[in-house]
Amino acid sequence: MISIIIPTLGQREQELFRLLDSLSKQTYTDFEVIMVSQDNHEVVEEMLKQHTFTYKHIKLNQKGLSMARNKGLPYITGDYVTFSDDDCWYPEDGLQKVMNAFQEHSSNDVICFKIHDPLLQRDYKNYSTQPKKEISRIDFLRKSSIEIFAKTHCFKNERILFDERFGLGSPYKSGEENIILHDLKAAGFKIAYEPTVVVYHKKRGQEIVNNLDITKKGPLFIRIYGKPLGLILFHLFYLKKWNTINDPINSYKKSLTEIKEYNQTAK
Repeated sequence: MISIIIPTLGQREQELFRLLDSLSKQTYTDFEVIMVSQDNHEVVEEMLKQHTFTYKHIKLNQKGLSMARNKGLPYITGDYVTFSDDDCWYPEDGLQKVMNAFQEHSSNDVICFKIHDPLLQRDYKNYSTQPKKEISRIDFLRKSSIEIFAKTHCFKNERILFDERFGLGSPYKSGEENIILHDLKAAGFKIAYEPTVVVYHKKRGQEIVNNLDITKKGPLFIRIYGKPLGLILFHLFYLKKWNTINDPINSYKKSLTEIKEYNQTAK
């Protein structure tokens, strides 16, 4: 069985219904939905009642993406788990392809797949066309939560949870999936990559990087790679993004302040 943890605020009703509808159409039906609503609980419950798949509905009065995922983990009963977003959806054979990959490569603990935008008919990002038996530490930064599927034994040890300082609704609003991959790798789990589309998501267009987003990246690099290497990688990342940053000089100063504050709280 695959356990699908879905945090939601219940505000994107059309997107959430599209997701649930795509799950109802799966050719592989041995799955459960762990819905973690953080607002609009009644709206979410009514949507769930319109579908026949197995689900559990956890209602929280707190907000935070990583916190919601952590709250959902104790309720999973499947052999595999994935962390969905309420605005993604699945091709009809998506879950079957996941199961095929784990059956073919049974030694893998975690497999990362591909996200595709069927509306634009383009992949969500630039993916390798070749599978990887082990992804690198740099690869962690290129992964999104919805493309990650893991054997649930990876999370039986409660030391491996999403870092609640990172992710939407937290002080650092992104990077939680990159950190969880790092922590799983550090715990000795085997993480592979398969160039197979198993989930859909609308592709984001080119846009100027938000100052708040970029200033929060320093702590992410340090959390994953440690202070010396993390600082080097952050500066390389910043230089690469320089032309897309609004007011890059002041943003850089704020980034250094964020890094300093993170280092103080992380001690």
